[in-house]
Amino acid sequence: MCVKKEPTDNILFKHGFITSDDNGKKVFNLYEGHSLRIIYSNDFQEENFDEIRLVKKDMVCPHCRARLVKNSSYEFNYNKMIPIRISGYKCCNKHHTHYVYASKLKDVDKFCSFNREIRKLGVKLSLIEFLSNDKLSEFLKALTGVSVNRETMFYSQMIP
Repeated sequence: MCVKKEPTDNILFKHGFITSDDNGKKVFNLYEGHSLRIIYSNDFQEENFDEIRLVKKDMVCPHCRARLVKNSSYEFNYNKMIPIRISGYKCCNKHHTHYVYASKLKDVDKFCSFNREIRKLGVKLSLIEFLSNDKLSEFLKALTGVSVNRETMFYSQMIP
C-alpha cells in the first residue's frame, strides 16, 4: 500500500508527488513530460529518495479514451547513472486492449540514455579541436561527471 504525502510549498510537488512503499522505500513519482534536471537541484538532493518513478498524470488511454490501470514497469538509466522506473499501464476497454508506457522525458531523445545537453557538449568539444573519441569521453567525464563510451561519442557526433 502506497501512502501519498500531503503537498507542501516545495518546488518538487509541481513536478510530481512522494509516496512510501510497504517496504519503507521513499519514492518520488515524476509526472511524464517534465525534465529530469530537477534531480540535480538542491531540493531533490536534500530529500534523499530511494527510487524515482516516471508516471502518467492523466489516467486516460490516448487511443480510446478509456481508463488506464497500472500494469508493469521497466528500468531506464538516465545518463547511464540514475535508475528510473518507467510505469506501464493497461487500457480498461473490453473490446480493444492497449498497453501504454509513460513517455520518456522531454530532454532525452528516443533510443538514447543521455540528455541533449551532454550530447551537444560532446559535439561542441569536437568542433573546438580535433580529438579522438577517447579524449572527448575523458573531457566529458571531467566536465559533467558522466562517463560516455567512445563508440557513443562517435554516434552522437553523427547525429547532432
